Amino acid sequence: MTIARARIAAFGAGLLFAVLQFGFFFFVQAEVSATSLSYFAVTAAWLSGLLGGLWIASDRLLRIAPFAALGAFYAVWLLTNLLTFSAAAIPAVALFVAVGGAYAGIFFQQMASRAPDVRLVLLDENNGFVAGILMSVAGFAAFGFIFFAVAPPLIVAGLTALRRVAP
Repeated sequence: MTIARARIAAFGAGLLFAVLQFGFFFFVQAEVSATSLSYFAVTAAWLSGLLGGLWIASDRLLRIAPFAALGAFYAVWLLTNLLTFSAAAIPAVALFVAVGGAYAGIFFQQMASRAPDVRLVLLDENNGFVAGILMSVAGFAAFGFIFFAVAPPLIVAGLTALRRVAP
């Protein structure tokens, strides 16, 4: 993998991680519970998934993980809408959030073994994450939940196209 390709993929992955995380937080905070406990449950689930992803990472999983994370994202959206203001939603939501976090773990483990300069990949992932935070806040403020319906699949499509087009 060339360093340019790795850096673009890292930026895109960081962008996706931020949009997914903010979407998870917004869904839970708006539809289930706006308490610190629900915030920490989502954070703990993401980090648990990330750690699990580090353990199970493989090239094959790296190809399917963005789609699994996207499916988990929409499952959380559906669950939080079906189980509005129900604490029963939190365990199921946590499971799906962990799937999203697993993509991050798989991505980091695979990039660490593939990229010529891991420092630059981590820098670009971080920059993508910051851009994703700003994009999520601005997108949600301007378009509401419609932003979360559109942005994640567009980012996944871009990452998939990058993988197919670049050498």
